[in-house]
Amino acid sequence: MAQYHGSQWWALSDAAVQKFLSVYHADEDLRTSFEYSAVPDEHYIQTALRHSDLAPKITGSPMLADFSKHPTPYVYTNATELDQPKKTTKLFARKCPSDCSSLIEAIRPHPRFTF
Repeated sequence: MAQYHGSQWWALSDAAVQKFLSVYHADEDLRTSFEYSAVPDEHYIQTALRHSDLAPKITGSPMLADFSKHPTPYVYTNATELDQPKKTTKLFARKCPSDCSSLIEAIRPHPRFTF
């Protein structure tokens, strides 16, 4: 079986959760193979769902992250760096400083974007 990988930041539909749980309970070999593997949280769910009828519905990560800038991942420090949050389809931003009150205030009017 081909293995797939991706972020451990997910936004799963009820159908995806139910599909994964059915695979989890039905396929002991697959479950066991991930039990002692490295970073199973970045492989197991992705593999199970990519081999299901839900595969065509899988989209990218719900997380806004920039790995092209340094430090990697880039730490967002002001709202302009978030590429106009009201236009993004992402649900989360990664990474932000521990005191990001100015960022929170800037994006508060745009409820689909959270920290």
